Formats: sequence, structure tokens, C-alpha cells
Amino acid sequence: EWDDAEDFKNGRAKVRQAERYGFLNRQGKLSIPATFEHVTSFENGTAKVQRGGKYGLIDTSGRFLIQPEYDAVWAFSEGLARVRQNGKSGFLNAAGKMVIRPQFDSAQDFKDGLAPAQKGERWGLIDKKGEFVVPPTYAQLWYAGEGRWCVENNEKYGCIDATGLLVVPMNFDQLYSFTEGVAPYMFQRLWGLVDKDGNIITKPIFGLAWPFRDGIARAAVYGGIAFINRQGEVVIPPKYLDARDFEEGFAPVQEYR
Repeated sequence: EWDDAEDFKNGRAKVRQAERYGFLNRQGKLSIPATFEHVTSFENGTAKVQRGGKYGLIDTSGRFLIQPEYDAVWAFSEGLARVRQNGKSGFLNAAGKMVIRPQFDSAQDFKDGLAPAQKGERWGLIDKKGEFVVPPTYAQLWYAGEGRWCVENNEKYGCIDATGLLVVPMNFDQLYSFTEGVAPYMFQRLWGLVDKDGNIITKPIFGLAWPFRDGIARAAVYGGIAFINRQGEVVIPPKYLDARDFEEGFAPVQEYR
């Protein structure tokens, strides 16, 4: 009956019928008719749909939260959904009302009440009124977790806080997001650890370092993959060819043969 079907997400399964898409409920009934040119699976109760070449958002009943009037649309984050119209990015509220008109060359989702937005070739941070609270002065800017935003200029990376204060100096060749108060950084092709206030925890001594999970992180050292603590000390020796993060006290590993 269906040309294609995917797994259930949020109680709905995406199906394709005669080059159109809709959704089944768990009783196998077509609860949202296959009338769309393209859809994404449901996530957090919403799905992106395309009709007439334009995009909108629906809920699990098929009701439009955002009418299909936009060149691109993203899921809600902190009560606002990012849209793109006529080459500019703006934001709608949950009622589908445009609260920040499309005026930015690009934008990212709101996190901790702020969103990266681009004017010309530079990025800054806007509030939910669409006003810049951090001027667009950076070549790159993205949310790094735990109240920090990574910034880049001239291929050097650091972090600012919500006020725009540079709390992690732009001294690094690369910088990952913060987890458990710590982020891996790269300097001269080696990796170390820095905290949210810019304090160096370990010098760049690792071949690679990963974000922390459950108080422990993977690190590439001479001999293989090891696990380090928040002080950068090796707590599980480098005897693994490959490893994954700890979760609930366990980590999958691959030993050398």
C-alpha cells in the first residue's frame, strides 16, 4: 500500500504514497494524508513539511503551526522557530506570528535566550526582540554549551559569555563545546583542556581529546585511546584501538589484537 515507510517517532510514521508524503498512527491508519512533497519525521511534536515548494511546520494531528509560506523553516527552540524568506532569516512565535522580521543573512537557534545572527560576513548575538546584544564582529559564532558561545576571527578560537565578554581568550586553533565545565582545545595540532573561565587545565599534550561524559573523557595518546579525568590525568591506560564515551558507567571499547 505504501511505496516507503519509516520507523515511528512521536507516535507517527512517515510514509510515501505516489510521490507524496504523510503519516501513519500506531493503529496503521493514515492520520495525516499523503499530500506533501517532502516531510521530516516528527521530533518534539513537530515535523517540517513542504507544499507548493514552500515549507511549514505541523503538529502530530496535522495542524499547521507554521503555514507553508517559507523558503526554509526549523523546529522551535525556546519558543521561537527560525525561518528563511527572500534570502533573509527571522523568527516566528508559537502562534505563527513573525516576531523578528527576516533581516539577517543567516541565523541559528536561540539558546539561553540568545541566538547567533549574521549581518554581512560577521556574526553577533541577538535577543528575542531581534536586537544585537553582542555586535556582529566575528567570522564564526555558535553556542558552545553552559552559557558560552564559541567565536572565531583570523582562524583563532575563544569563547564569550552572554554579555559579549571574552572569557576564553582567542588563542586556540580549534575549540569544542563545553560539557561538565570543560572543553577540549587544539593548539599547534595537539589537544588540551580548558575550563569555562579560560583556565588551562592541561597543556596541549594529546593527539585528540573528546568531550566529557560522566566525569571522564577519551584522549588519544601514544599507544592508543586512554581515558582521562577532569584534571587531565590518565585514569584508564591507552590500551584500546578505539573507544566510545562512558554512559551509565560503561563504555564500548575495541582492543588491539
